[in-house]
Amino acid sequence: MEGDSSLIPMEVFWEILMWLPVKSLMRFKCVCKLWLSVILNPSFARAYRGGFKGLLLTNIRYLSQYSDVDVDFFYLNLLEGEGMLTNMFHQYTLHRGGKKRFTGVVNGLVCYYCGKYSWIYNIATRESMQLPDSTHDSIAWFYHLGFDPSKQTYKLIKTCYDRRELEKFQKDGRDVFPSRIKSEIFTIGVDSSWRSIDHAPWVVYNTGLCIDGVLYWTDPEICSRGQLLCFDLAREEFRFVFHPQESLVHRLRLLWFGPNVALSASKILPDSNQATVLYLHNDGTASQDGGMQDSWKEHIVYLPQVLKPGEPEQYALYTPMGILPGGEVIFMNRIKINWEFPAVLYLYDPTKREVKKRYMWSCPSSIAQQHKVDISDYVYLWHYEENIMPLNCLGSQSRSTSE
Repeated sequence: MEGDSSLIPMEVFWEILMWLPVKSLMRFKCVCKLWLSVILNPSFARAYRGGFKGLLLTNIRYLSQYSDVDVDFFYLNLLEGEGMLTNMFHQYTLHRGGKKRFTGVVNGLVCYYCGKYSWIYNIATRESMQLPDSTHDSIAWFYHLGFDPSKQTYKLIKTCYDRRELEKFQKDGRDVFPSRIKSEIFTIGVDSSWRSIDHAPWVVYNTGLCIDGVLYWTDPEICSRGQLLCFDLAREEFRFVFHPQESLVHRLRLLWFGPNVALSASKILPDSNQATVLYLHNDGTASQDGGMQDSWKEHIVYLPQVLKPGEPEQYALYTPMGILPGGEVIFMNRIKINWEFPAVLYLYDPTKREVKKRYMWSCPSSIAQQHKVDISDYVYLWHYEENIMPLNCLGSQSRSTSE
């Protein structure tokens, strides 16, 4: 078989493999050494075009430490015709022992962690790799995965309370929570150990959104002051971004919008109609107080009739869950999706003012158990493209560039 493969010009051979589904590629690694070497080649992985592209629905926030937990990755294919949806389902089981948590999904990769232990996981290839133990051990810890496009590297950030101060706080029963924060960072495939960095203003527990080399977080306390917390992955420093105060209307959500971050908020207009207000972020310049004087462009999405609730007070019935690179806003029914299937997913084009329906015919088991709760608090929606880069090759492009 290996001899037969060598008769095919390498460029033709690469082109054939490049458009195969990930599942087929993973099986074909066993065909011969040539096929294995091509599929595991980082250059081939970067050029790969046959992967799935669409949405990824995950339930990665709440995980039990007392029993095995099924973490669901629910693929939503938006390329089908009107009213059609292909459900591709993958379930990853975390075994009991320790309270494991997940980071957000970045370029098809996700990290799960417990205490000072962490693993990176490729959702498409099912490959998992344990990372070096972090330096600081604590009872309260949260990790965040990001991608630095300037150096093509993945970085894992950890924030936690100082263990000694936290234990003293718990022993004394004080009302004031510990203020000493520890922060460290690990560049996957480059660093051999974790590095300490300037501490975060607090332990960041919300799932972040990584866009163009910056991690963004919302937090009720800083949002009330008109700010978002950010982490610049290239400079490896935390900073604040100011957002428009009027965006604090009702519920604030952090979304992606192509290469930029966006904020969304539901709003009742003077005519009692519901609208979603999008605030699109443009990079700003540093201000004297160390923050950023950022500019935001307001864009009002007037909801079509199909998304208008029967009563004005139910304005938040349809929640924007994300924005596709083409500008379509994804709306989900926050209530009915929990127990009624097939569930409807709406794609709204604000330019053409058109609505397209997509149906979810079933729901991942772990999400289905969360009945009669706000699903937007339990699941995350990501724009997703499959990534076949071998985990032991992460950081290889950065090393070759520096050399």
